[in-house]
Amino acid sequence: MFKALPHKRNEQLRKALEKGMKKHGDKLTYYDTTEPNCSPIENIRFVIGIKNNKQCTDGIHRFVFDKGYDRKNIHSHSYSEWLHWSIRYMPDWPETRLLFNAPHDRIHTLRMKLLPLKKNGTVITVATSSQKYCDCHNLGNATEYATDIIRQIKEKSNRKIWYRPKPSFSSAVPINGTHYNRTKGSKAMKTLFNKTRILITDGSHIGARSVINGVPAITLDGGIGHSVTGHSLDNLEDPYWPDEKKRKNWFADIGYSHYSIPEIESGLAWEIMKQKL
Repeated sequence: MFKALPHKRNEQLRKALEKGMKKHGDKLTYYDTTEPNCSPIENIRFVIGIKNNKQCTDGIHRFVFDKGYDRKNIHSHSYSEWLHWSIRYMPDWPETRLLFNAPHDRIHTLRMKLLPLKKNGTVITVATSSQKYCDCHNLGNATEYATDIIRQIKEKSNRKIWYRPKPSFSSAVPINGTHYNRTKGSKAMKTLFNKTRILITDGSHIGARSVINGVPAITLDGGIGHSVTGHSLDNLEDPYWPDEKKRKNWFADIGYSHYSIPEIESGLAWEIMKQKL
């Protein structure tokens, strides 16, 4: 069962997934999420982005599609097409990778390089998610959640704190005692990672991006970066950093957790996804 709003980008993904599943003898049905009274019987659910707490806790096999880890767009259509889609298997939370101990042959698709550990950063960056994410994971009010994290950090460290809420979180507001950072784009992110000693997040992709960019991270709520990050605010001054073999193997796993539309259409993505069932 594919659940999504009737958006052109979502429709493109649905058609590609439908073709890919058909090549393996499987069928996909579609549920328009603007129809709240529709309650279909389903065995596997495919959703785009975090939806609500019920969809996070009802025990159904659930794959969540989102923007690819390379964050690249293709502007060849009347809408912004994502170069890759990331795919997470949520019942494995806090780990969400599709494949573990994967071959290294898809690393090139990430269009990113593993940067060495940075040692010159001085600030602690708190990069938490939106209210939608907090609702799904029972974290309460998103701003209050971030404020509490910042309070705990201040009890343990005198370092300057940058607060960078998810850019799409339109209701975000500055938090006292922090530098409010709302910048976007590759140059802005490069500056952020260069200045950051350690990044704190919930289960956001930015935890993984931090490790890729050579900055230790603490993920407090799982996610794709869970196995290569710390999980406690007690380690702010001596943050966990994975050895290079572990980081490279994890990077290879991420390569098997995101796919282009042609790869989804070919059945390659579904071939890997089926291994989780």
